[in-house]
Amino acid sequence: MDLEFLDQQSKVKPLLMRLYESRRLLGLGQDKKDVLKTELSDAIFELLDVRLSSREQELVADVMIALLRQAEQDFRQALAVRLAAMENVPLPLVVHLAKDEIDIARPILERSLVLSDLDLMEIIKSKSSEYWQAIARRHLLSHQVMNALADTGDFDTAMALAQNEYIILNEYVICFVFLGAECYSVLAIVFVFCFELI
Repeated sequence: MDLEFLDQQSKVKPLLMRLYESRRLLGLGQDKKDVLKTELSDAIFELLDVRLSSREQELVADVMIALLRQAEQDFRQALAVRLAAMENVPLPLVVHLAKDEIDIARPILERSLVLSDLDLMEIIKSKSSEYWQAIARRHLLSHQVMNALADTGDFDTAMALAQNEYIILNEYVICFVFLGAECYSVLAIVFVFCFELI
């Protein structure tokens, strides 16, 4: 790993070396896999705690995405849960996890504040209904994102929007949910119950 472009004062260099070494050791043996996964995870979060320049952030994101492509599902899933609560995570890393398998993407889609409306809209356009439902459960949803979810016409996404107690549905989405409620009695019951709470 060539890190010569980083200055001698950089705190990132030793952390990236630790991250690289942890990943290399993890690939070598099965006998201490859990310990090495913990070491790798600790190295990642220690690296994210350091204040980074934009160039260093790009490098960190590239290295972490490369590692995640090789990591096992359970490790990526545990990492996604922890990263979903953090605000200083490089956007490319968050987007990469948001587009991973749904079990990995779900915590990021539901909770990460790093994702912008544009990121969410792109995921709605490119992914399936399970991803839409996770987005529909976010505590903060703009009208633009809610409208894009309504435009999917997906019943389960309508249910997730109707059951989301943290958002106020706009008129466009209410019409979508109402039209869906006409077709599905379960959605009608949820819709009526939600409005009784208001």
